[in-house]
Amino acid sequence: MRPVKRTLDYFRAKKYKAIQKRLAYVESKAKGKKFLVIQVDSVSHDILNKAMRRGFAPTIRRLIRKKGYRLQPYYSGIPANTPASLAKILYGTNGDIPGFRYIDKKQKQEYTFDNAKKTLLVEQNILPKTGVLKGGSSYGNTFSGGAQHCVLTMSTLLQKKLFKQVKDLDILFFLLINPISLLRVISFTFFELTLEFSESIYYGTKALFSKKLTADKNIFFPIVRIAMNVLLREIETHGTILDIQRKVPRVYVNFLGYDEIAHHRGPNNLSAYLTLRGIDRRIAKILRHLPEDYELHILSDHGNTKSIPFKDLYGKSLGEYIQEITKENVELVDFESAELQVNHRVHAIRTKLANTLKIATLPARIMIKAGLWSLSKNYRTKRKTFKWKNKEQIFVENGSSLSNIYFNISKNKLTVKEISKKYPMLLTILSKHPAIGVLIGHTKTNPVIISHGKSLPLTQNPSNQVKKILSRYGNPIQLAKDTYALAKMPLVGDLIIYAGFVNNEQVAFANQYAAHGAPGGNATSPFYVGKTKKKISIHQDIHKLLKN
Repeated sequence: MRPVKRTLDYFRAKKYKAIQKRLAYVESKAKGKKFLVIQVDSVSHDILNKAMRRGFAPTIRRLIRKKGYRLQPYYSGIPANTPASLAKILYGTNGDIPGFRYIDKKQKQEYTFDNAKKTLLVEQNILPKTGVLKGGSSYGNTFSGGAQHCVLTMSTLLQKKLFKQVKDLDILFFLLINPISLLRVISFTFFELTLEFSESIYYGTKALFSKKLTADKNIFFPIVRIAMNVLLREIETHGTILDIQRKVPRVYVNFLGYDEIAHHRGPNNLSAYLTLRGIDRRIAKILRHLPEDYELHILSDHGNTKSIPFKDLYGKSLGEYIQEITKENVELVDFESAELQVNHRVHAIRTKLANTLKIATLPARIMIKAGLWSLSKNYRTKRKTFKWKNKEQIFVENGSSLSNIYFNISKNKLTVKEISKKYPMLLTILSKHPAIGVLIGHTKTNPVIISHGKSLPLTQNPSNQVKKILSRYGNPIQLAKDTYALAKMPLVGDLIIYAGFVNNEQVAFANQYAAHGAPGGNATSPFYVGKTKKKISIHQDIHKLLKN
């Protein structure tokens, strides 16, 4: 077997040398510690354990059982989302990010991480200047971490001039004109479409006999599925291997497929596990090319928990519900985190596809034209525009199971007393709603938890009443400290909402069937796999490993 393995390794190396030469990729001159970080977005420690037991993650299981790697759970903190998590891993601080989307009332500006321009503003103006990826590569991340080579990284999607040395998506289109790689992409696409068609029939039939939906009914989801589980995965895999071949010292690749499938189908759905199996195969492929002088870290940024959308339960969004409670002449703008972060990456692929028609072979040209038609017809960005007006407005900034609510009647953070005076029944009604588990507001000095209309002081040493409220979400003492820290962030909402639990499922304020952002279930329980003997407790521990 060893001669066969050596022969295969030889031809693999030759193939990537040829790709490197064709794309004019030069050997990296960056120095320093060498590491490869593979992030499997949104996979909780519990889900990974289940995946390994059921045979969906054999590569990771082999590393743990036979190669001396350790699996550790750790705590993501609040908010449990990718931007805050990556800020801590790449820069050592969360940059006071209070949610996936939030508002600076004084500047009358919205920040949202499904927007490349706003993500860049956060990275440039709020996070530290130096990240752990300086001189390295970033694939599929929210922030660059200082990387020189960025592909499908949200904060750099619009920075063509700044990163003009990067070939960006050329790797995908070199693969598309390679007959073997093209066949693989076609076969994976067919598999995903077949699986999606089968699930659509199953969930459609199930919906006929049950009022409760258990999966997203978005008819355009197959486009997202192919983008995440075929195209982006191929770009990230082969780009990472190329970087290893050209001796890039620091590489961070984020596989997003599980997170997207879980949001639409649920964290324990067969599709989610099959997506994990596909990612595990890509990890195995990358590791075949990884030299021994690279440190390997495999991790997730946060977990998620099974959820049911607020709108499925009550026939209206959280914003529409708040609109009913407040005055009719108040303009309420309800934002939710849908598929827009993927939209920007899909748009980048669409642009590159259009530029590749002239050099593609006939089979690839047919496939590219079909892809362009499908993307232009079915996958359009739909989003409400943020606009601060000189009239009374309420902004509901939803991020899965966490919501920040802002009132524009003042540029300063409103206290619960001021909100109650302006909207007399709002806090009482919200605090009694079963889908709202924790409602947090502010006084002039400290945050409070509003329970059945009464304000309970929130401190880092919580009262028994506060402990009882938070115990549904995990360790109440730890959560009290983190919730206090969240409420003290400069740009957090005038009101903060943690989604509650209905029939043992956490509510999602977006149209999602796996939620994270607020604590609850496995949302704050990601995993870390590495050879370090140090205990990994929080994201900053990983930052120290990569930095030292």
